[in-house]
Amino acid sequence: MKKLVCALMVLSLLFSSVTCSQNVKPSNEGYDRKIIRINVMPTYAHAMSHIIKEKGFLTPYMPNDVIVEWTNINSSPEVRDGLVSGNIDISISPSLTVIPAIENGLPLFIVSAHVTNSLGIYSKNPNMQSFQDLANANGIYINSLGSSSMLATFAMCLEEFEDALYLSNKFIAQDFLVSTQAFATEDEIECIATNFPDSEKVMQISGVHQVVDLTPYAQKYDLGNYYIANAEFYKSNPALMGAFRSAQKDALDFMVNNTDEAAEILAEKFEFDKEIIATEMKSNIPKLEVTGYDKCADLMYKAGILTNTPKKFSELENYEEIPK
Repeated sequence: MKKLVCALMVLSLLFSSVTCSQNVKPSNEGYDRKIIRINVMPTYAHAMSHIIKEKGFLTPYMPNDVIVEWTNINSSPEVRDGLVSGNIDISISPSLTVIPAIENGLPLFIVSAHVTNSLGIYSKNPNMQSFQDLANANGIYINSLGSSSMLATFAMCLEEFEDALYLSNKFIAQDFLVSTQAFATEDEIECIATNFPDSEKVMQISGVHQVVDLTPYAQKYDLGNYYIANAEFYKSNPALMGAFRSAQKDALDFMVNNTDEAAEILAEKFEFDKEIIATEMKSNIPKLEVTGYDKCADLMYKAGILTNTPKKFSELENYEEIPK
């Protein structure tokens, strides 16, 4: 429990409250900026942004005098700081960080959902065959402090044991590369929870099998990623936000109807097998609709990530504009 509490304390510090005025009126022209800054990370969680960028889906919708600048900030705290300060206008972030940020009053608006990767809990111990067996595990590595696999494990425990924190004393939060190396070479900790594409690397370790498929729990509780925007930019630039939403729809259509070509683009970006990415895309179809915000926020509250009863999805300021 001590390790989990420390992890959640760090998470809370990363998204502590920042004062920033949100009383911004849209400009008469529909935009007051000549540049839009979109952050994209070299991970599958940012798949749609990579497709938008590589296929040029923003170009037909952007005003001629607006430049699209793609930033490549890979640290979650730096992305947070960039969004709050306005140095980044739009980015993708996991629900585990977005909802606490909103609850803490950060000036961020949800634009849409993105994708829920497949994820699971894996073990080298042949006696680990179901979620019930995990109660006897000597530990479960989680691959990062903000991991969706941790939140999905909370969801599984809530569903199966009626206690979101049932396995929390098993969690060991470490950098993914460190935990994977330890998991592969040592027997001290026998389980690891992770998501695609890291799960593919874990399955290459000799003797590893999947104990629990966490994907259904993640989908039920909407534990994937959100597109989020700086609130001031969002309000002041409805024309640019409209252009971005149109590009999102084109990218989604491309990913669904041209999966193999999309997978080839992403495989080159991530240096990963095209067929594996195509299979993942077909199994977990990207989406824009936010379908389980309230369930996700309530899960965080029951897990102790949120200290106060969270606001309802329908209470978000831009609720009417969010796909659902």
